[in-house]
This record gives sequence, C-alpha cells and structure tokens, in this order.
Amino acid sequence: MPRWASFLILLALASCGKSEPAEPASLRDAVAVGAPPLAAWASLLLHETPIEVEPLYADEGPTGSTTPPRARLAAARTAKLVVLFGPSFEKWARQAALPSTRTVQLGEGLRDRLLEVEERTHAHGAQGEHTHKGVDGRSWLDPALAREQARRLATELCARFPEHAASITLQAAELEQRLSQLEAALADHREALAAETVLVQHGHGLAYLARIWGGPTQELELDLDQKLGTSDWNRVRAAITGAGGLLLLSDEPAAALRAQLETELKLQLVVIPTGEGAIDPAAVEGLRFGAWWQRQAGLTQALP
Repeated sequence: MPRWASFLILLALASCGKSEPAEPASLRDAVAVGAPPLAAWASLLLHETPIEVEPLYADEGPTGSTTPPRARLAAARTAKLVVLFGPSFEKWARQAALPSTRTVQLGEGLRDRLLEVEERTHAHGAQGEHTHKGVDGRSWLDPALAREQARRLATELCARFPEHAASITLQAAELEQRLSQLEAALADHREALAAETVLVQHGHGLAYLARIWGGPTQELELDLDQKLGTSDWNRVRAAITGAGGLLLLSDEPAAALRAQLETELKLQLVVIPTGEGAIDPAAVEGLRFGAWWQRQAGLTQALP
C-alpha cells in the first residue's frame, strides 16, 4: 500500500475517534446567543425569568464571519442553551467546539428560502477568476422567516427551562405580534413602491426587506464613505428605470455621496442598520431589548 494511502487511513481513524469536550459538572441558567436580533428576541421571551441572556459578541464588533472572543465562547459552553441562526450566517460555528446537544440553529431547514448571493471573486487553479455562490444568512430581516425562527426559539426555551414554560409562552405571543405588525407595516408600502425602482446596498441582507414588496430589486456595490466616480455614477444611473427610486442603505452615507444620490440621481435614501454592529444596552420600554427593536420601529416610518 502506498505511504500516502496509509496516512489517509490513519487520519480518517483519528478523526472518527474525536469527541466533544466533556460536559461540565453543572450548567448555568443562561442562554448564549449569536447575532444581536437573537439577544432582542431571547430577552423578550425570558423577561419574566431569572435566566441570563449572554451575547457571544462584545458590545461592539462584527458578527457572522468573525469568531467571538474566546472568553465568551468558553462561557457559552457552560450555558444550558446556545442559539445561533446557523452556518449560513455564523460561519465560524463549525470550528467553535460548541456543545452539539445544547446548540440550536434556528435557520435549519430554511436554506431554500434564503437569498442567494454572489460571494467574493477570486482566482485559483485552472478555473481562472470566478465567483462563488452562497446564501445571505441575515434571515431575520424577512419578517416571515423571523417569525418562524422566533417560534422555534420559544419552543427550545420551553424545553430547556420547563419551569418557566408558561411565562415564555406568554411572551412568545408578544414577540409574534411584534413581528406580524412589522410585516404588515412593510406590506402597506407594496402599492406605493410597485412602480418604483428599488435598489439596495449589496452585502447587508437588505434585499430580504425589499422582496416583501414583490417588485424587482437590484443590489449595488457602494462605498458609503466617498462620492461616486464617473463609472460608478453611470452604473447606478443605469439601474434606475424611471425618474428616481428608493435606495436602502445599511449606514449613513458621506454628505457628498448623499448629495449625489438625492440631488443628481433623484433617489430617496432609507438607512436601515441591519442589526449586526453594536448591541445597545440601553433599555427600551424598561426591558433589555437592545437597539434592534428601535431600528425596526423606525424603519416603516422612513418608507414612502
């Protein structure tokens, strides 16, 4: 047998023998959560209980592709439940050694309903330059998908903390109502936007919001910190089918860029932070809901 074949067999056997770290002697009454929307949902569902909601990320920092701090991952391994959206968003989770029996991925089974995106373009091997296809894991921006995942979260919390099931179920009705109201408020703009050009900033999941209006949506690569150059200006203008349109952005653009987009290209800008950056610890209605609720509440007021 060739030496390389023997090596592969030994490697396979070693992999089969790997096991998860031993379970801690005791687990804490805590829920570790990934993206900020999960912190908002879990805080609402567990509001009447002593169970702690522990975000895996520091108060400010990226999520999704960036691995959380080691200390927070270590704490998550002793929590009774770890909640993520899934590998389509938390790409680091496969290597994080989280306890599989206590980790829930709310996006399981939803992949065929997630938005397909073009990921980075690069070159390797004989293929030359090419672009990989992927999915956008920010599924919480679609209110219908958010409701499904919130229901699963409530079910998992009731199973892990049966002594608080009655309270969690009551709070779940509130969460369902909030998400249903958001979906209805977005749908109210469907007729007004039917004839509009709807553009969204690429790479921030904003197409999830736009697809509720049913019309065509185009994603644009934009650098929000500087004015459009001539080629980029022409590219944006070519995407506008009428006299103007609506452009959804993930952050406030530079003043010079805003002037170009609004004055020259006749676009109405709506800034929608997508819930990935800072986790705002400020109280909302006296509860630890975080900034996510405030962002969603302000969204529909900005639409035409």
